[in-house]
Amino acid sequence: MVIRLTIFYLYMDLPPTDSKAMKKVYFVLLILQTVIMFPQDNADSLLNLLNSAEGQERIGILTDLCWEYRFIDPEEALRYGLEALSLVKEYESYAQEATINNYLGIIQRNVGNHAMALEYFYSAQRIAQAHELLRELAYAYNNIGDIQNMEGNYGQALKHELQGLFIFEELGDSMGVSYCCHQIALAYTNMYDFIGALEYHSRAMNIRTMTGNRAGEAYSFISIGQTYLNLGNQDEALKYLKNSQDIFTELEDNFGLSLSLHNLGLYYKRTGQTEEAIQYFTEALNLGKETGSQIRVRNAAGELSDIYADQLRYQEAYQMHILFKDTYDSLYREENMEKITQLVLQNDFEQRELLQLAEIDKQKQVRNYLILSIGLVIILVIVILNRYLIKRKTNIELEKQKSELNHTLDNLCKAQTQLVQSEKMASLGQVTAGVAHELNNPLNFISTSVKPLRRNMEDLIAILAKYDSVIEEKALGNVFSEAEQYKETVDYSYLLTETKDLLEGINEGASRSEYIVKGLRTFSRMDENEFKGVNVHQGIDSTLLLLNNKLKDRITVHKNYGSIPQVDGLPGKLNQVFMNILTNSILAIKGEGDIYIATERLDDHVRICIKDSGEGMSSEIREHIFEPFFTTRAVGQGTGLGLSITYSIIEEHRGTIDVNSAPGEGSEFIITLPTYRDE
Repeated sequence: MVIRLTIFYLYMDLPPTDSKAMKKVYFVLLILQTVIMFPQDNADSLLNLLNSAEGQERIGILTDLCWEYRFIDPEEALRYGLEALSLVKEYESYAQEATINNYLGIIQRNVGNHAMALEYFYSAQRIAQAHELLRELAYAYNNIGDIQNMEGNYGQALKHELQGLFIFEELGDSMGVSYCCHQIALAYTNMYDFIGALEYHSRAMNIRTMTGNRAGEAYSFISIGQTYLNLGNQDEALKYLKNSQDIFTELEDNFGLSLSLHNLGLYYKRTGQTEEAIQYFTEALNLGKETGSQIRVRNAAGELSDIYADQLRYQEAYQMHILFKDTYDSLYREENMEKITQLVLQNDFEQRELLQLAEIDKQKQVRNYLILSIGLVIILVIVILNRYLIKRKTNIELEKQKSELNHTLDNLCKAQTQLVQSEKMASLGQVTAGVAHELNNPLNFISTSVKPLRRNMEDLIAILAKYDSVIEEKALGNVFSEAEQYKETVDYSYLLTETKDLLEGINEGASRSEYIVKGLRTFSRMDENEFKGVNVHQGIDSTLLLLNNKLKDRITVHKNYGSIPQVDGLPGKLNQVFMNILTNSILAIKGEGDIYIATERLDDHVRICIKDSGEGMSSEIREHIFEPFFTTRAVGQGTGLGLSITYSIIEEHRGTIDVNSAPGEGSEFIITLPTYRDE
């Protein structure tokens, strides 16, 4: 029992930087440990008691069975929980009713059905609030916050976890307080409030230390070390990460130790100590292999590949990259194979069902033959025809199921490629956002300094002009002859003109740089996943700014912008559409040429036309350009994913995309987007 609870708390107290895939690994370990420690004996004894139990005793046994089966057989656990829920309402046992709702929500959460899990958790919350059941209410808040954290709703997660924390503190429930503190710190970290995260990670650590939860304490040390690293406090970060390493070594917990070593590698990488980083990442990778943690192997291999590439150790970098890709593909296939296996099993079941139906019909035909011997010929014809129709129906059903299975597999492959491309574009957005942020401050300094500098120069020139006027009026030319001679030597009049020109140049350069930075910041919104009003012209302009180097002096862009409203969309993804189409247009123009961009409003839609004077496409090529992996470029020069992803993004926005093209006449892409996107 102690071993099972330890693994459970490790799963619940994962460090905030661990991925969802890592949580799945812990979850699998929990299932395995649960099955080993509690195979079927406890469940069997409860089932024996259930046969003779009635009333509230039966409700209690059903509730226990629901909890016991939550990992062994979630479907069976749900059945017991739902039966208990239907019975408990007759006895008005509200504490039991709230507990059962929490149990059912946890089972739905474990199988990934977050929407249904929230329904049960909110039911538990309402019941507990109505009848002042504080412990059940705290667990409901806790569970709701957990789901909100998983869904990325960090503000809502924080609100519910704080409510749960307040109640657990009143009840003196240290374990509940510890978990709430960890979840609150996770929400603060995701909202980049590292000071708040540090406060609650420290509280969770103190509770685990007092209760003797050494493994939980070590995970808290990792979380605190990561937080200090985010705050730039390198010394404190190293101290906590080293402490976590010592505890996991003492516990002989290689699984936790691999996580600790990986984070130490991240510390040394960030502080520029490359060789130490390589050492820790290598140790983490080896422990990941020993413990069977594909996540740990993948992450360590990825970091080592980047470091080796920076050191120009290309062969080692390539080996690590291959290992990273293999583990990444393996993890992705594990999820996909579960779905495919379900489809195959469903297909086999339906085939057996069809064969059973055929056998039943055959028996009916034989019986009819014996009874109606006079109509032998007629019955024989009916039998043959009937069997033919059944076989045909069976074949049709099998072909349909095969087609659906292949379609599902194709969709999974497309989803994988689009995920990789989206991650690349998100990385580009983060880089451009960082560059824009770093350039913004010095540009502001230059921009604000130009006007005062120009004003000061004008004042100095006015003073010198005044001196010249006084010298001329007082006939003091002989007295200041040396000054006049020096003015001729330095070409005083040209110096004044050149100074004014230089100030104008500085001002123009600062303005142009501000425009470029603004364009970078506009284009960098790749991580915005909420639909909002998007300025289409602004997105096109920022994309053209990034492609300016490719346009150079050989391609002229003609813009004919109409008066259009904002469209409801994802800014980063629409920028990706403009980038893909404009890049293709540039590549299609071999020498000098033109690109024409026009926008107009059509009732409640916006139309965007991008036309180039390139080589154009034949009708055969035009029919396939939106298919994944289709490309006319040479091997290694194109993936064939750009226009496929573009098509998917436009569909996601409830829009359409059409293309007009012919050889030698260029190509025109016509995008139509609704002003408001219907859900």
